[in-house]
Amino acid sequence: MEIEIIKGNNVRIDPTVKFIGTGKIILGDRVQIRTNAVIEIDGILEIGERSVIGYHNTLQVSGHMVIGKGSLIGPSCILLASAHQITDVPLVDEKLLKSTLTIKDNVWVGGNCTINHGIILESDCIIGANSFVKSNVPRGAIYAGSPAKLIRYRHPQ
Repeated sequence: MEIEIIKGNNVRIDPTVKFIGTGKIILGDRVQIRTNAVIEIDGILEIGERSVIGYHNTLQVSGHMVIGKGSLIGPSCILLASAHQITDVPLVDEKLLKSTLTIKDNVWVGGNCTINHGIILESDCIIGANSFVKSNVPRGAIYAGSPAKLIRYRHPQ
């Protein structure tokens, strides 16, 4: 099996984007995947219409990753839908655990962020540049830091 890519209208994938593995990629209308992104897949990746995957991003999709409509992933980010089991065997021999990552609609992830596996970024949230997200982010929240913490909400709650 190879990678199956289902594209909506006016999808732009830079020719430098590297696809590795097997699985299914579903791209909505007007999705952009910019220069030097790497998509390593053994599962399903869904990217909603008008979303942008920035320059030099790495998406590790060993499970299921969803990026909603109108979301912006800044440059040099790492998005994870997998992890390694940690036991007493050598690390190189550890089992790969398939996971999920959900980024809902109208989310902005600033440059150089890592979004850990199993996370849900609710709609309308913002992740500040250089952040490591290891917990779910509520709707409309602005998180930043390493680990990322609540800074404030975009709109009154």
